[in-house]
Amino acid sequence: MDLIQIGLDVRKEFEEEGTNSYDLFFNKLNGTYLGIVSSDGSAMDSGDDTFMWKRIPDLDVSKEGWVGTYEDGGVVDHSTQLDKISEIDIDKTAHSRIINKYDYYHQLNIISDALLAMGSNSKDLKEMSEFIRMVRTQNNANKMAYEKSDQFDYESKERMLKDLDHAFAGGLREVVGPWSGLKD
Repeated sequence: MDLIQIGLDVRKEFEEEGTNSYDLFFNKLNGTYLGIVSSDGSAMDSGDDTFMWKRIPDLDVSKEGWVGTYEDGGVVDHSTQLDKISEIDIDKTAHSRIINKYDYYHQLNIISDALLAMGSNSKDLKEMSEFIRMVRTQNNANKMAYEKSDQFDYESKERMLKDLDHAFAGGLREVVGPWSGLKD
């Protein structure tokens, strides 16, 4: 498993740590490369060899990585390797874009409204739509009451986004990833 594949650019993290001592871990059953951790001992118990083998290669993680299995792999220069991107990563990006624009409940409301507009005679759809409208109306009334109350510090989505953008300015936003669940 390539750790960059799951969203961790370990080369940058390890380079910033200023250490050049790393442990590579491999599946003991089949020799498959699992990943790399700093060998300061805090990340994994390097003494447990029940399921994994450990190898401590001489490598500069800012320029080199491991390719292959425990038995036949080796250190290679990053410049000779293609960046790995998985179908799952691409799907997750598309999913995030869709959900950030149309959260699930928005999608369901649009579909429900469209079916009703087409003249659907479904009793269940009509009951569900009426219930959703009632809950949304009450929810909006609750928001207005909290916003006007002296007993609460109401934080709107807009204010929350502004505060989060401020808190994660300077590149942290790119590390943390996109906000979710903060759309109307």
